Amino acid sequence: MPRCLRATLALIHSYQHFPMRLMSGYARSSQITHEFLRVLRYQKNPAWLGSASMKLMLVCTSGGHFSTMRDMESFWSQHERVWVTDFKKDTSLLNDLNERVCWLPYQGPRDWKRFLMNLPRSLRVLLLERPDMVLSTGASIAVNFAILSKLLGIRFLYIESISRSDELSLSGKFIYPLADEFYVQWQELTEKYPRAIFRGTVA
Repeated sequence: MPRCLRATLALIHSYQHFPMRLMSGYARSSQITHEFLRVLRYQKNPAWLGSASMKLMLVCTSGGHFSTMRDMESFWSQHERVWVTDFKKDTSLLNDLNERVCWLPYQGPRDWKRFLMNLPRSLRVLLLERPDMVLSTGASIAVNFAILSKLLGIRFLYIESISRSDELSLSGKFIYPLADEFYVQWQELTEKYPRAIFRGTVA
């Protein structure tokens, strides 16, 4: 077993009671799901009032996935939050905006070595920040947090890329059975993936 995977399992074991401490946060997270849906459906005019404030963890890689997350600012700006992403020219903007960020090394598609390296780092971030809900727009780094959120009992929402009109991304295929809510931006995908939810597009 790889050393980094052993370290991850050891951390999970040492925090075996952590999910119980998160149960109240998990319950509260369901209260703002409707809020999130309204952002998807009415992005141009989100005329809703925020519900109880929660701590969100916003997980995405640089590039288009980061851009999609930024497009949902009307949702996440209402809540305490921490970002998890890789440091690139576009994501460095978060420093200028005084956003709280946990920087992780970039994890490319099918980069299993980096996946194993980032797994214990991802777990440490979750245990340190203790979010009520994790929201991710992809890509590969989302797999780490989907797996760990499932193990720790943290609510996990995933939004598939709008570029995926007839098939899920590789990350999406891994996350589909793990996510508490899995959103797609093309209605046709709900016919192939019945657990997928379509409520419009982000942009």
